[in-house]
Amino acid sequence: MKLPLITAALALLSTISQAATVNLEWDRNPEPDIMGYRIYRREGTTPAPVSVPVWKLLGTTASLGFAVKNVPAGTATYTVTAYSAAALESDPAPELSVTILTTPTGFRAATVTVTVKP
Repeated sequence: MKLPLITAALALLSTISQAATVNLEWDRNPEPDIMGYRIYRREGTTPAPVSVPVWKLLGTTASLGFAVKNVPAGTATYTVTAYSAAALESDPAPELSVTILTTPTGFRAATVTVTVKP
């Protein structure tokens, strides 16, 4: 399966008490039997001696985008996979790390778009 390309449009909000929304978008997988996409956020790693990423499934969609809401300040890492009618899942797209910054009350941050190309 071809890996989807993932991008994020990041909306930074104006006060520390508000959380951000991260809008993830990706390219369509060209295979004809694709049913949808699964969106994951990295939750950490397993304990040593074999440390591997632990991913939390945030949701599934048939569209080419997904909004992750109420993302607190800090860095979060996302990936997307495509899945087929036969329940096959692609390898994950390249990971995308997004850092949410807080802004002082009364200021508004710009919207930032991040693109990761394989």
